Amino acid sequence: MDETYTLWLCPPADSPVHARLAATIDKYAALLGGPRFEPHLTLYSSIKAGSDAEVLNRVATYVAGLQRHFGDGLMRIPVRIRDVGVGTTFYQCVLLNEDGNSLLATANSLASMYWDDKRSRPFVPHVSLVYGNQTPEERDALREQLAAELGDDCPSLSYASAEIRVMTFSPTAPWRNVGSVDIATGAITTAAGA
Repeated sequence: MDETYTLWLCPPADSPVHARLAATIDKYAALLGGPRFEPHLTLYSSIKAGSDAEVLNRVATYVAGLQRHFGDGLMRIPVRIRDVGVGTTFYQCVLLNEDGNSLLATANSLASMYWDDKRSRPFVPHVSLVYGNQTPEERDALREQLAAELGDDCPSLSYASAEIRVMTFSPTAPWRNVGSVDIATGAITTAAGA
């Protein structure tokens, strides 16, 4: 039976941006009783594969396609944060809006073509801060609170991801890190315990 995977662009684990985003996510998860998760931007989701090894190899092939498209100089994919916003779904409750940079949009479009995705769904690049089913009024209040905490500092939460992290996805189970593929080299790293 195939498992569902998703591709994340994460800030470097040892960076100040990762520390600040993780602290914010953890704080609001504790306050609201919501789930904790790693800071990330979802590049692409809903990939079906029969095994972790299969999906990692397919992601490495996709990364080789990115290199061909953008040229061998592609080392990282930038995530440029604009401001705090809200969404309308559980996974897009309160978030940081990404400025919609063209490299990121093209990488998503190429993923859609690579996985032959016929679904029509908009790409809304963002970094979630809160997952939850809050009402629109509660979401707006949380957005205002987070915007006040972060102030004009949102752009400083921008980062460039050197790898594409591959995660399992299930609405009934926690995220599981399968491994990652280096954007510059296509090298696969399997997650510990995967």
